[in-house]
Amino acid sequence: MTEFPVLGIPGWSGHRGMAVVGGSSSGGGPRVVDSVVHSYLTAGRRSAPLLVFAQSAVREQSAAALRNLLGHRGRPEHAGLLGTPDLEETTVTVTGVPRPAVRHHWADRRVALLVFDWERTHVSVASWEHPLDEALLAALGPLRPRP
Repeated sequence: MTEFPVLGIPGWSGHRGMAVVGGSSSGGGPRVVDSVVHSYLTAGRRSAPLLVFAQSAVREQSAAALRNLLGHRGRPEHAGLLGTPDLEETTVTVTGVPRPAVRHHWADRRVALLVFDWERTHVSVASWEHPLDEALLAALGPLRPRP
């Protein structure tokens, strides 16, 4: 069970990849999920991801988002092969609220990464040949409400 709402695209009409959750337990108590990674696929269930969301209550998750986006046929095996990105500080509007964000731009323009905070969590959205533009941001919303 997460302690935070999971951000994604509630109205997505295509396939979604499996969600991967991480967390911890203290003193043998119940496990508390503090991170979630999930993807939106280019075609069928076994296809490569088009978008990957990595969200955590404890740390920034860009590496997890990129790791899950890359490594498929026709893509770089890992983010290190992309080189050093140019960083652009910007403001994005997510769920109606403007938030400071950082866009990562690589020489390989097929890859994009957007990082921002939302609902006391760090959110990283990685994309393959899909714009991280205002239309995408307007489609974002909670997938699961807080428990």
